[in-house]
Amino acid sequence: MRYLSLIFPFLIIIGFIFWKYNKKDDKANLVNKEGKIIKYGIQWEDSFHDQVPISLDTTIIIDDSNGKPLRFHQYIKPIFNGDAMIFLEKGKWKLQRFTKSAIDSLMNDDFAIARADRYQAYRNPDSSNSVKEKFANIAHRLNMADNILVIKHQRKMYIQRKGKNLLQFNINLGGNPIGHKQYEGDNKTPEGIYHLDTKFTRTDKIYKSFMISYPNKTDRENAVKKGLKPGSSILIHASTVKRKNARDWTNGCIALTNAEMDTLFNHVIEGTRIEIKK
Repeated sequence: MRYLSLIFPFLIIIGFIFWKYNKKDDKANLVNKEGKIIKYGIQWEDSFHDQVPISLDTTIIIDDSNGKPLRFHQYIKPIFNGDAMIFLEKGKWKLQRFTKSAIDSLMNDDFAIARADRYQAYRNPDSSNSVKEKFANIAHRLNMADNILVIKHQRKMYIQRKGKNLLQFNINLGGNPIGHKQYEGDNKTPEGIYHLDTKFTRTDKIYKSFMISYPNKTDRENAVKKGLKPGSSILIHASTVKRKNARDWTNGCIALTNAEMDTLFNHVIEGTRIEIKK
């Protein structure tokens, strides 16, 4: 009995630790009454202003859903706490809040820019407990390119930020590259201003891709007037080994090498504006 009286408190302590550990794990998957994921980890404190790294550009203005411009001190807290994220729309940074109404609105809009990227950020919030790591993640996103310029006759792609070229790639186009894409099967690469949509790693030989938002409303209307289909699935994608030295071999897409696609993925996010010129 004496041994049991000594062991019993010890077992209670072990049981309590085990219960707390599992309780914490359970919380990681809870949602609140609005259906929003409850996040645990470090939360914003005003003293963190003193730890903002030089790499985080605090001069950037971000618009909220109503078009109201927000400065750093206005948007850093909800982003840091995982209550919102930032995304690109038509060359401008926007704030996506993670309220039920905002997410419902997003999911009901099939044409929402960077829709998949925004929803994934909502479903998989930054759970880091390191102030330094959280700031680094925010800085990395804000340092992404904000525009892509493609000049078809040069076979060049320029990755830009704030009007300056960060990177330059040689590209291949569709097999009939001169002129704007008119209809499905014409093998032309479109011309105009679009944005990049879903970013994904593939399971086939093409490796990686970015969707381009062709066709837009004007493209569809022009094709319908001619009794034609405008076509779709215009991408920036990698190249197969077979096409390594080929020229203008796609069905209208823009082709890079696999290594260049890796670089593009590291500098460009969904929603980035792309301007394609003849």
